[in-house]
Amino acid sequence: MAGIDERKIVFDKGDIVRNGAALHIDQGIAVTSHASQAKTIDQVIVSVPVRAFSQVNEAQFYVSMSRARSAMHVFTDSKMALRDAVIRPSKRLSSWEVANGAEVERAFKLKLDRQRAKAQEEQRERTYER
Repeated sequence: MAGIDERKIVFDKGDIVRNGAALHIDQGIAVTSHASQAKTIDQVIVSVPVRAFSQVNEAQFYVSMSRARSAMHVFTDSKMALRDAVIRPSKRLSSWEVANGAEVERAFKLKLDRQRAKAQEEQRERTYER
């Protein structure tokens, strides 16, 4: 395969397959990373466009890429953004944990702001004493 984007797939010999053109890909050739768990194949081709990055994390990327015996190919439209997406932890959180995490983060920021304000006040007092 020479290239892939949201409009077409280009093969090494120049053949082009366009979306919307009665394209059929058999199960086993194209599968989701979830369905590929516990399977090993010779070659993996992973397409990860920026619009799919919300679904990408370290566990999903590991599963996708670790299925191959001999070759792995990744197609994306932003290497840097993909790197940031795949280092995201994959821990699943309940809605309660998400809400609680946001509250903890707000409390931490508030505490940090208070500490900074106190340090600035102490610095001003030292400056006035001189």
